[in-house]
Amino acid sequence: MHNWIKYVYDVSAEYILAAITMTSVFAVRLTVLALSAPAFVLLALVGIIDGLVRICLDFRSYTRSSTWAWSTS
Repeated sequence: MHNWIKYVYDVSAEYILAAITMTSVFAVRLTVLALSAPAFVLLALVGIIDGLVRICLDFRSYTRSSTWAWSTS
């Protein structure tokens, strides 16, 4: 009985260690992603507000809007 337990431990020890390592790496990456998400949201919000301000300034300047910003080619 004791030899069987030692055999199972010897065979599965590296797999268990690899599973623990991969789980911890996944947790660290998930944590970094979750903590950096507010920065991406903030940058997207700044980009949207900047675009809306440019449109508003174009409308209020009573001149023709620049077409380079809206060209699709």
